[in-house]
Amino acid sequence: MIITYITFKIFVFRTSSLRQTSLLPRSLSHDTSRSMNNMDLPDASTPRPSSDDRENYTSTSPPAMSSTNHRSCRRPQRSTILTACQAAALIILFFLIGKFISITNTHTPTPHHCGRTPTDAKTHSCIFNPMTYSWEPRLCHDDALTADFLKMQKWQWYLDANGQREADRDLVLAGRYEKLYVTWDYRRHQCVFGWRKLHRAAMQGKLPDSYTTDWARNVWCEEILDRRDVPLNSTDGFVRQGFLRCGLGM
Repeated sequence: MIITYITFKIFVFRTSSLRQTSLLPRSLSHDTSRSMNNMDLPDASTPRPSSDDRENYTSTSPPAMSSTNHRSCRRPQRSTILTACQAAALIILFFLIGKFISITNTHTPTPHHCGRTPTDAKTHSCIFNPMTYSWEPRLCHDDALTADFLKMQKWQWYLDANGQREADRDLVLAGRYEKLYVTWDYRRHQCVFGWRKLHRAAMQGKLPDSYTTDWARNVWCEEILDRRDVPLNSTDGFVRQGFLRCGLGM
């Protein structure tokens, strides 16, 4: 838009300059210049005309050019037409370039994310990670770290806060449960492995996920690890399915 504006201002300036030049009739300008060149300066010895001579000269001077004759002397300048065409072509060119850039930005692929439902996550080819208990884009998923988390111990998930009804492990790993109860130890390891995941992403030059970079979650993890009054096998805490994206923050 700035380039188009500058081009338009140049066009207006050139057109106005040429228009002012074209307002002077070509024949009149030639006659004037010719008369100026041929005009002899009066000598000091030449007598000045009397008042009567000046009156006669005034009465016999040629009539002023009418507006009709003045307009008839105007002719279109070829340079003006060419300048107008060139400026119009430049404006159209920059307009098309701007439209192309706008269309390109509109169709730029969106950041990797998993939507808001399991169906959206599967559509975006996301993977369910039991460590974060969230659907993650493949781009920021760490298979090796997730495998290490599952090998730590035989984690269990429960359908109730008392830990009496255990959820099916295969269904858990497939992301079939929206909300499950877990032990306090599970939640502590979630925090530790989340920090490991963030560190590994930085070391490997990969994008982190919005779970590990969420500041509120990291502050919450500090409180979890600092508490000593909750038994590790307590199942009063729960996890709920999340839908992450590659990048910063939830």
